[in-house]
Amino acid sequence: MCIFCNLLLKDGDPSFILKLNGGTLYVNHSQTYPGRIMYVLNKHLTDVSDLADEDDWWTEQLGGDIRMILKVLKTSFDCDRIDLASLGNEVPHLHFHLIPRYVNEPNFSESPWPHKKKLISKDAQAKIAESLRNDFFKMWPDYKYENIKTV
Repeated sequence: MCIFCNLLLKDGDPSFILKLNGGTLYVNHSQTYPGRIMYVLNKHLTDVSDLADEDDWWTEQLGGDIRMILKVLKTSFDCDRIDLASLGNEVPHLHFHLIPRYVNEPNFSESPWPHKKKLISKDAQAKIAESLRNDFFKMWPDYKYENIKTV
């Protein structure tokens, strides 16, 4: 089983933010860019092109989830833009990096990679996760947040 499939099944991870219909959100352990998170698809697919063979439900959920995440990040971190990347070179499980960016960064007009990682503690991850979770609940109080893990 892949590392992200294992993560999806694990309870109590401090980086866990919340589970949306199509994917699960985690705080990235590297906060070189404050507010950087990952959206990990709740189903094991290895590449975005694999969505072409899936039911439309997955594509619809992905789009809706990403839209919600962008709104929360923009509000929570007051960033100037958000980079969205799906690479999968290191972990072959479909996931997206959402990276808030700020015009006052020294490399704002450049790619966020490569960069020196600014690793944060599990406690710091948990604080960011709790803050974002609360922001989601405030912005979408009627959303049906899922408890069932689907891998």
